[in-house]
Amino acid sequence: MRALRRLVWDLERFGVWPGKLAARFGKGRASPSLAVSLPKAGTHLLERALCLQRELYRPMVPTLNEINLAAHGGLEQVVQGARCGQVFVAHLAHEPARAQLLEAQGMRVFFLVRDPRDVVV
Repeated sequence: MRALRRLVWDLERFGVWPGKLAARFGKGRASPSLAVSLPKAGTHLLERALCLQRELYRPMVPTLNEINLAAHGGLEQVVQGARCGQVFVAHLAHEPARAQLLEAQGMRVFFLVRDPRDVVV
């Protein structure tokens, strides 16, 4: 039963669940989003909260970080290729140039801050 629930969640968050196919392949109204947090500090919780919304889904892209960002052509390439309703998950440091790029492209940013003591526990 647990495996079935996990499968349903994966299909839903990646936008291939029947209720999400219209958002994935149609013209959605939701802006692309970037969910940012520190590693092990609630990234999955933030992703889940966003992907439970009908028009939002995560593309088949791994969590972006400083190491694998270049493999995706850099943040600029990711942002320019983003479609309506996509939620990218990232562990990236703040840089003014990145913030300007995200704002210029109309991408919403959700940043989760958690008490460091909770992360340690």
